[in-house]
Formats: sequence, C-alpha cells, structure tokens
Amino acid sequence: MSSRRPPAKTPAKISGKTVGKTPARTAAKSAARLSRPPPSPDDRPTAPKVVARDSAANTRIFTFLVVTFLARADRLRRQHYDEDIDLAVIAEAIGVAAIEPRMREKTFRQGFRSLDKVAGVARQRPVNALSIATTTGIARETTRRKIKKLLAMGVLIETGRGRYVLTPGYLQTSPQRRLFRTLAHETANFFNACLEEGLFEMPAGRPGRKSHVPEQAPSPPSEEA
Repeated sequence: MSSRRPPAKTPAKISGKTVGKTPARTAAKSAARLSRPPPSPDDRPTAPKVVARDSAANTRIFTFLVVTFLARADRLRRQHYDEDIDLAVIAEAIGVAAIEPRMREKTFRQGFRSLDKVAGVARQRPVNALSIATTTGIARETTRRKIKKLLAMGVLIETGRGRYVLTPGYLQTSPQRRLFRTLAHETANFFNACLEEGLFEMPAGRPGRKSHVPEQAPSPPSEEA
C-alpha cells in the first residue's frame, strides 16, 4: 500500500468567492481596511499644508499639548456614552467601518460631505462584533456586551444576524452635533497652540503667523433657517 498522504484540500469556490475562510482572517482583513485612511477625492498627492518640526527641544511641550487635547476629547466622548469610553470607541468604529467603502467614492464624498444628509441603511456596510473587536483591540465578549447596550441606546441597529450599522439619523441628533462642534474647536485650539509654540509650521512661511492661514468667507445662510 502506498504511504503517500492525500493532497490538502483547497477552499471551495462559489461564484468566484472563496468559501472556508476563517473568521480571524476575515476580521484581520477588515481591520486592515479600517486602518487605511481614505484617499484624496481625486487620488492625487498633494503638498502638505502643515508640517511637524523635528526638534527634540520641544518634545515636552508637544507631549503636554497632545495629551491634554486627547484627554479633553475623551472626556467629551464619554459624556455622550454613559461615561463609558469603550461604548464611544465601538460606536465610532462601527460608524467608520460602515461608510469606509463609500468614502472612497468621489460622488459620495461630494454628495454626503455634510452630516445634514442622512446616509441611511442601504449606503452602510454592516459589520460584525469580531471585526470590531479586532479593529479596536477590545475583547470580543466585551465588544458584544457593549454592542447590545448600544442597540438598547438606539445608537446601532442590527440589519442581519450579528451585523450592525449606525442608526440612521443618530449623527444628526442635537447632542451629537454639539459634540462634533466642540471637538472641532478643541482640534483647532490644539493645532493653533502647536503653531504658536513652533511645533508645526506652514511650509511657505514661519510657524504661527496668522497671515499664512487663509480666512474663510462667511457661510451663506442655510436654506433650512
């Protein structure tokens, strides 16, 4: 009798799709996709508007500013999620994953640039707990418990068994709008402080000079006003 071993089975294919991939591999690929920032709308490289100055003499100042900024941002996020930062992280990860493919489409970025337009369920890609746990680094069981609470809070909806997206209209609620406005101001304050301290600079001139920051024209009145 021959002692040859039978050849290893290869994953079957159905309609061009490989069947038999492990959840861990699928989750790892989802995490890798989420870690990539969306490309520029026109996919062309652009010159940096602000650059960081590589100076060891300023590292303590930068550490103080960035840790202060992150602490304020985390405090604001916790306030909207029952003082639970894990709830905020998981809700945000699902929200990003749900529209990440669309954000690579120029037409979507233009049409849904403002949060005033609700993306709806059909434009979101549902994600599961395993991929979110892999992306965030939060334990799988903890992720599942937090997702159940987010469902009860009305932040998420389940579109299929174990598949989740943000509830349409949730980002347009008054508390969320206030959160985004406050975070925008905190981010601007952080960058302005870095410019004033010489940590960042404009490539065309000296850091912190207001003359290098273009003034925005007044916003036109809203049609809904």
